[in-house]
Amino acid sequence: MSEIGQASRRRPRPKVAVFQRVIPHYRVGVFETIAASERYDYTFIYGQEADDSFLKLSRGSDLPFACRLSPIRSWRIWPIATPMYYQPAEVAAALSDEFDVLIFNSDFHIVSYMLATFAGRAVGKKIIHWGHGVCLGGPRPELWWARRLMSELANAVLLYGQREADYYRARGAKMSRIFVTHNALDTRPVRELKRTITDDQLADFRAAKALAGRRVMIYTGRLLAEKRLDFALRAMGCILRVVPSAKLVIIGDGPEAPRLRRMVEDLGLQHAVDMPGAIFDERELARYYLCSHLAVSPGYVGLMVNQAFMYGVPVLTSDDLWLHSPEVAMVRPGRTGEFFRGLDEDDYARRAAALLCDEPRLARMGRQCLKLIDEQYNERAMAKVFDDAVAYALEH
Repeated sequence: MSEIGQASRRRPRPKVAVFQRVIPHYRVGVFETIAASERYDYTFIYGQEADDSFLKLSRGSDLPFACRLSPIRSWRIWPIATPMYYQPAEVAAALSDEFDVLIFNSDFHIVSYMLATFAGRAVGKKIIHWGHGVCLGGPRPELWWARRLMSELANAVLLYGQREADYYRARGAKMSRIFVTHNALDTRPVRELKRTITDDQLADFRAAKALAGRRVMIYTGRLLAEKRLDFALRAMGCILRVVPSAKLVIIGDGPEAPRLRRMVEDLGLQHAVDMPGAIFDERELARYYLCSHLAVSPGYVGLMVNQAFMYGVPVLTSDDLWLHSPEVAMVRPGRTGEFFRGLDEDDYARRAAALLCDEPRLARMGRQCLKLIDEQYNERAMAKVFDDAVAYALEH
């Protein structure tokens, strides 16, 4: 081997630090794939501060990639409802030469990311911002000046979805610095589960859960007011009149759980609604999805779209697009799901019933869901975008 080739092999990979407030369980496989990069040496630096007791977190000993615990301080400022956070390691990394590139979560509630960005850029550190890029609930023009300032200080920006990138483009952002991650889940465990769960096992599961012969709608996620699951319960009567075999399975836990359980009883829906609580056993969750025909979320929707699509289950949700997380871009009317009008319960019920009655249409949609996951929304594609953003940051 030539001396040039030997030198190339000895050259260390650029070191990249990715800062996270917490590492939820659903991020582990994606981060593992990013960390397996042959081009860059990734370390994930995270805290354990979490303001949602229903979010399952991963601990350092469970993580299959280079990571480091960095405690986070939090406090509340009246009248801001969301806590403010400070991660000292962000500022420390910005002023040290340990890492070549720093990737910060671009959340205005994390004060340290802003301070670290200013400090890092002052000393020539390469900075990448990663996040939604737009407030949930819709763009807030009064904050655009701050978002633009912070994004222009970064060498590159990672945005969750194309909708957010289009918003930046329309306001004159330099698009060569913008990278769309197509926010993904780890698809590998689901592929393995689908391969190993047999038809006989599914038949036994349907019988055990009273799902045999039923047209099943599923919701998975936290039970929060913004998910509007009371809306889904009120619409069940209309759906049942058209599809008597319809059944709604609500999987998850949260502050709305007691009220929703009372609604099921008050509306006399015990025969048509199951609420098994939070399920973190992936095999159990897989069997529910493999028995389902349609995923529904009348309110805010996010990574549930990815989860449903990995099983080939189309999604029905509201057409109030800025209500949702960026993952709503995966719902493509007539192809991978449908939208209903705003807060129109009749339109929701009509579209849900029509889909449940049309098995060939659901099958076609299901194939499109699987294709979208395989081609665009997966851990491999997301890891490549991270590598591409790091490459750009190092060069600019």
